[in-house]
Amino acid sequence: MNAAVSIDRMLGGKQTFKTKPKSAFDWHALLLIGLPLRALDSFKQATALSDARLATLVGVSGKTLQRARGTGQRLDAVTSDRLFRTASLVALAAEVLESKERGIAWLNRGQTGLGGKIPFDLMTTEAGSEQVEQLLLRIEHGVYS
Repeated sequence: MNAAVSIDRMLGGKQTFKTKPKSAFDWHALLLIGLPLRALDSFKQATALSDARLATLVGVSGKTLQRARGTGQRLDAVTSDRLFRTASLVALAAEVLESKERGIAWLNRGQTGLGGKIPFDLMTTEAGSEQVEQLLLRIEHGVYS
């Protein structure tokens, strides 16, 4: 599975984006202008995350998330970037663990390689996200973690 394709699908694919992002530069441009709110809802549906977990991952309050749904506006650049980062790690976990369901389950459980911490809890910051990514890459390359 290609992680870039999974990110696109998790964020709503053709229903969300007028043109399919084909490169990191395309994603960069989309993130700067802000992803459509539909991307957030598509990600929620694809991952079955609660509103509370999703709000924490993208760095907004649950109330802000509810208000945003009422307006139909785009997410701001920072929230878009956090959503993209989260979707990227979910896609990587799905690729490494060979299914989206196993990837999400792994992200929801304490991991020895992360000092017993839950990956989703770490993914609220760039530093924590890097630790999750590094562990997944070690697993992918067969390094005991």
